[in-house]
Amino acid sequence: MHVVKRRDYNKKINLGLLMGDLYGFYEKNIYAGAKQFAAEHDINLICFIGSELFSNIKNNARRNDIYDLVSSYNIDGIIGISCTLGNHISKQRLIDFYNRFIPLPIVSIGTDIKNMPSVLCDNEKSMRQLMIHFIKEHGRKKIAFIKGHDTNPDSQLRFKVYREVLAEYNIPFDENLVLPGVFTSESGEKAAAMLFEQPGARCDAVISCNDYMALGAIAELQRRKVSIPEEISIAGFDDIVKSRFIKPTLTTVRQPTFDMGYKAAQQLYRRLRGVEHVENIVLPAQMVIRESCGCSAKEEPRSPHEIIMKKGWLAFQNKATIKEKLVQRVLESAYHSFPISVNKSIKPEWIDKILEALFVAIKEKNNSRFLTIVQNIIDESIIHNVDTDLWNHIFSLVFNCLKKDIRVKALYPAVMNIVDFFKLRQREMTVANDYEQSRQLSVTAKSLVSVFDLRGLRRVLIAELPRFAVKSLYISLFDSQGETPKKYSKLLFVYENYKANPAKTESRYFSKKLIPGGFKINGSNVYVVMPFHFEDEHVGFIIFETENRNIGIFDILTAHISKTIKVIDLYRKTKMNSKSPAHNEKLKYKKSGLAAGQAEKYFNRLIELMEQKKNYTDPDLSPDCLAKELNISRHNLSFIINKCAGLNFYDFINTYRVKEMIECFSRAEDKNMKMIDIAMDCGFRSKSTFNKTFKKYTDLTPSEFKQKINRKSVTFKAGFARICGEYSLADMYQ
Repeated sequence: MHVVKRRDYNKKINLGLLMGDLYGFYEKNIYAGAKQFAAEHDINLICFIGSELFSNIKNNARRNDIYDLVSSYNIDGIIGISCTLGNHISKQRLIDFYNRFIPLPIVSIGTDIKNMPSVLCDNEKSMRQLMIHFIKEHGRKKIAFIKGHDTNPDSQLRFKVYREVLAEYNIPFDENLVLPGVFTSESGEKAAAMLFEQPGARCDAVISCNDYMALGAIAELQRRKVSIPEEISIAGFDDIVKSRFIKPTLTTVRQPTFDMGYKAAQQLYRRLRGVEHVENIVLPAQMVIRESCGCSAKEEPRSPHEIIMKKGWLAFQNKATIKEKLVQRVLESAYHSFPISVNKSIKPEWIDKILEALFVAIKEKNNSRFLTIVQNIIDESIIHNVDTDLWNHIFSLVFNCLKKDIRVKALYPAVMNIVDFFKLRQREMTVANDYEQSRQLSVTAKSLVSVFDLRGLRRVLIAELPRFAVKSLYISLFDSQGETPKKYSKLLFVYENYKANPAKTESRYFSKKLIPGGFKINGSNVYVVMPFHFEDEHVGFIIFETENRNIGIFDILTAHISKTIKVIDLYRKTKMNSKSPAHNEKLKYKKSGLAAGQAEKYFNRLIELMEQKKNYTDPDLSPDCLAKELNISRHNLSFIINKCAGLNFYDFINTYRVKEMIECFSRAEDKNMKMIDIAMDCGFRSKSTFNKTFKKYTDLTPSEFKQKINRKSVTFKAGFARICGEYSLADMYQ
């Protein structure tokens, strides 16, 4: 564990949260937990939104550029959602990633990392309970398992427990029933389809590594007219909101994701306050029984103890004692079974009022007043964002404790009908809110489509940002001017406290400060930091200060704003180039500062530099770095590449990376090694960029290339030959 320097305890604390996703239930709940802790302790939460590290999806991989801005200049410590950041990589590569941020203190969520405080969920116990429930309660013997990413520690552990429980109950392990998945509903659909397409894969139950894949499997099985749970029982993991509303409702495991975010922020805060040794925290998960396994839709109460009721139990002298015991038991059960957010939202006086009304109803044999009070209290609780599942749990527990009294038992169906009514209403409110948010995004997108200058962009943003509870917005473009790329930035647009602040724009500042002057020091504030790109080039970042609970919308807003800025740039260039071709040719040279014959000379020097120094193997190589090597401006560099090679900067660099990769592969003794590993060493950042570039200049996919390489018959396309010379792969073996 790295030593944390003693900090000024009077200084405002800024906690950094590194997230690989904005949409997943898991990440959003962790964010909500960290945000809750930050609000309670008057500290700022800075969310850096990238993606899974080394993702093979191009748009995801480039988002990780945002982590280059994480530093002690803007935050005091880091919370990393390791289990999603590290989905595609080994634990060692994840550790290497975190080592970039030394000496900042770091807390890991979901992955146990040596010498780093971690907040974990007890996957093993809950997964074991789920497997045993399927085997003992429902007699399932042929249980299929949908895995997650092979490198994901949660996926690995759940699969390990799956095999162990099969062995404990003498059920043979069948590889045909182990299905691949990547934590998405689409992969769940594909996995379920495999049960019908490959021999020997028929099953009577499916357990999935998460709810998204389980829901995908249900959709596929229902399309194939498979009855759930009569023919195949299904369970998931996580307890996402949708799992409660589909038919059949999904049996699953509820992970304490909110608590994990809250506890991680708490652990990091303790380290920053001088606590040297912070222990790992392992939080329990909870099995949630619903319809998809074959059980009742109603969850069993988790504390089935009874209050022993003697004759005259409802007498005046006993009523207060019984009520006190019940209130205490309800609150304790809620604490153990639901997130911190729920515990903080529920009011003890609600339980007290309900029990008082229940006792009066039994004594006076009048149920209507009691049911009205139940309805009013649940209605009030929804305003405070209390999940109706909590009321389902509370009433199951209360009626279970008092079930010896037949008068109490008779009230139970009516109470549960009220809970079901509000559950449906809460769902409809969620759908309505999502629709309204989508409608607002659509209106904003349509407004941005007609924007062609910065004045128009400012006008639209000032009008639309309040709709999304965006308190402040900062749009910054990198302004290297021949120096280290991304080192400095300029503010293109500033919107603070619900109004524009043009006085701050155009000021040049150190990029890692994120905002000139730093974050606010009053109150607890939440900032969302996102990158934006023009094609493959990371050109800047956007910071939202928000009061919106749904941060997923900022990904869409960033995409629309980025596209609009690109349109503004293209429109400006089009206006500049609207004169005659002859004039434009002269203007190009004039603007670039080059005489008509100089471009070819500089291009030859560039080719020589690339061959000798192999700058392209640096994945962070930028136009500014290369222009500095040639002692010319970035604009001149882009001009000569476009003029002499007919390519933009990144296509030009990637052709060299392809050539280098092929040469390295040809020299390798093991021709079965993964080409992507070589490609990464040659400067590619992501698998998708490599595949696209390789196909573009060889007319082959990497796998096709490996098949044909022994024939030595592959040739490069013209664009590649212009830069690297005409040759075939056979030349490499001479």
